[in-house]
Amino acid sequence: MSLIQKFFYAIGLIAICFSSSQAVIFLMRDVSWTGGIDLDNDGYLETRKMLIDVDYTTCDGKYGVYAYVYYRLDGDPLWTWYDTDYFYIYCSDTDPDTMPIGYPNPKELPLGIYDFRIEIYTGSTLQFTYDNFDDPDLNNQQFEAGGLNHPPVITSPLEVTAVVNKLLTYTGTATDQDGHTIFITYRHWPSWTTWIAPDLFGTPEDTGDTSFMIVAYDGALKDSAVVTVHVINHNPQITSPTQVTAIPAGPFGYRAAAADPDSQSLYFIFSNLPSWLSQPQYTFDSVAGIVPAQAQDTFFVLTASDGHLSTTDTVFIQILRNPSILSTDPMRSLAITSVPNPFMGSAVISFFLEQAQFIRITLFDFQGKELKVLFSGRSAAAAYSIPLEGAGLSAGIYYYKIQTEKNFWMKPILLMR
Repeated sequence: MSLIQKFFYAIGLIAICFSSSQAVIFLMRDVSWTGGIDLDNDGYLETRKMLIDVDYTTCDGKYGVYAYVYYRLDGDPLWTWYDTDYFYIYCSDTDPDTMPIGYPNPKELPLGIYDFRIEIYTGSTLQFTYDNFDDPDLNNQQFEAGGLNHPPVITSPLEVTAVVNKLLTYTGTATDQDGHTIFITYRHWPSWTTWIAPDLFGTPEDTGDTSFMIVAYDGALKDSAVVTVHVINHNPQITSPTQVTAIPAGPFGYRAAAADPDSQSLYFIFSNLPSWLSQPQYTFDSVAGIVPAQAQDTFFVLTASDGHLSTTDTVFIQILRNPSILSTDPMRSLAITSVPNPFMGSAVISFFLEQAQFIRITLFDFQGKELKVLFSGRSAAAAYSIPLEGAGLSAGIYYYKIQTEKNFWMKPILLMR
């Protein structure tokens, strides 16, 4: 600020103290600069912000003022209008107005050294002029054209794949060879998505292609592109066997299994089940039952579904007939019971031997895999109670087998959690 301006500023402050009716005097408190971009580091700036701090001599509210900014090459007698800004000033306000100068603002300045001039108006009335003779900050300012700025380049993929019922997250990325900060935004995004820069995310509910637009902006230039989204869903693939065997008068269990290329949750549907086969309570992927002594080869239909697509297959059950391994004695000869059934923690298997003989008691899962031996040894004729502990076992149907020297019996038991 020049000595003359400081003088008028002081006079204005004195006038505030002695007369509130004195005419308002507008004056420039200061002009300064902030920021600046010099992409090629040659001392000439492509852009910079001019701070204009205007004050007035009465504290009677606020005033709206226009700041007309002019420029000229150093030594040139002619001034050229650059831009005009309108802002409010308040009593003793120290917050200056900001006027961007240079690229990419209203007008970039070719390479050169420039002087600046400011005219302050209230309405159509010129209040004062402030130029390079009043303030050295308006003198000999080095600028050059901002042609060195390059638009950002989007680097995130322009084609993505989404899976039905699975979360898609798209992260927009871009590069800027000038090192500018890049802002990512989106337009025309699908209804099932939302975005918080730089991410766009959502879960598709149905198949079909869609798209959205990504925009990368460096504050001056931008790059935009359309991103295509292929929403897919693959059929589940049944992986459990489709040909199984069963023994007449014995237990049978089948657990369905399937794989989904999209890693979605699956559920199973059993249909056309033979009358002796059913889906146990509390299970969703299994069927079990006791095969009738006179059962014939049969089948059932298995469907695996992800809620949108499904796969169906037929499971064939072959009944094995080998009299050498089948029991002909009635089960009542052992008076077999298991209490409680269903059970949660433990159960007791009870039976009665009419004569001394070797006996072995084993536990199987519903697919016929032996899990543990509950008892094995020669036993006298008596009533027996064998504990069955559920620790380490998952909920489901199990079978215990009681085998004597000549026969065996198998019965189901249900473990609940």
